Amino acid sequence: MKMYEVSKEFEIDYAHRLLGYDGDCARIHGHRAKIVVFARGEELNAEWMVVDFKDIKEAMESILNMFDHRLLVNQDDPIIPYLGKGEKFVFTDLTDGRHPKGINPTAEVMANTIFHALEDKGFPVSRVEFWETPGAKAAYYED
Repeated sequence: MKMYEVSKEFEIDYAHRLLGYDGDCARIHGHRAKIVVFARGEELNAEWMVVDFKDIKEAMESILNMFDHRLLVNQDDPIIPYLGKGEKFVFTDLTDGRHPKGINPTAEVMANTIFHALEDKGFPVSRVEFWETPGAKAAYYED
């Protein structure tokens, strides 16, 4: 089967830590993440596109705002009361019904969360890559 595929890249700055992890990532640390959103199609639309890059940007705007310049933590993290739960800079709600309560904000979880947030908006997403560092990425897609 022949397919067209387009992608658009975004960057966010965030901090996180992994609750219960045995290693350096148990401590709060930051990243400049690259997020790559892919859309595929067998046919092009009336404008000769799979999807307009502008539409990808618009679909991602509110999603990026949830994570950019935030501290992403497991909702069971004991640090939350010291930070002020619900504060604008803290994001804990990765449990959108697809993840169990108490999930860590790993690159895999972030890719999955962004994929489904786009899908819930009706966007024709085919894959999301979440690059935690320039050499480390996780991807989520459905066959």
